Amino acid sequence: MPATTGIYRSDRIFESVGFLRIILLLAASLLIAGGCTTTQDFSTISALESQDEGIEIVLMPLDVELSVLTMGGILEPRADWTRDAKQHILTALETEQQVRGSRMLHYEEPGSDDPLAERLVELERLHGAVGLAIQKHQYEGMKLPTKNGALDWTLGPEVATLAQTYNADYALFIRVRNSYSSAGRVLARLAAAALGVYMQGGEQQGFASLVDLRSGDIVWFNRLISIVGDLRTEEPAAKTVSLLLEGLPQ
Repeated sequence: MPATTGIYRSDRIFESVGFLRIILLLAASLLIAGGCTTTQDFSTISALESQDEGIEIVLMPLDVELSVLTMGGILEPRADWTRDAKQHILTALETEQQVRGSRMLHYEEPGSDDPLAERLVELERLHGAVGLAIQKHQYEGMKLPTKNGALDWTLGPEVATLAQTYNADYALFIRVRNSYSSAGRVLARLAAAALGVYMQGGEQQGFASLVDLRSGDIVWFNRLISIVGDLRTEEPAAKTVSLLLEGLPQ
């Protein structure tokens, strides 16, 4: 009987130590997460310029998608979250506009019979491809020797279409992908942490860029990475927008 009691107590102690280890690992990950929001911007200009009295910026359609990260690591898009996130971003941009003093014009999708419709859609796609290329070559160590680390990217003369349509100086593009761990993914991460194994959770990645409509050049670009960012509600979404626009020339 005493031996059995000793074994029982040892098992209880082991379970307690194991549980404590999980809690400590989780606490440590949360502390690390608190500091895991980074931005880095590149710019070729120090201030915005206008041909008229005020700065006018065309806000291009938001390229935003929110997803659930399942226990198996698959991203499942959530249309309802994405819809709400876009509205929260627009609300935050209105506030930013008032603070910065520039006038933001909202892009209006042209009708299918508009002769400019195809060209504008192609411009949106081009920017998405160029933006991802900038992330790859400007931030992720795959430097292009011809650029010498400088922000030297352009969308070409096609942007003149936007300049003529809106009589604007610049175009602002925003792209964000935000994922959130499902309950199953959280449990899987805890189990992996108990074994000393790291498992990816939800995260926020995005970028914003400013295009000079006179030249087509991308004159400012900022990348955001966060494992605590959230676009599902208004207040944290405003924080995300503030981070995305960090360093934007005025």
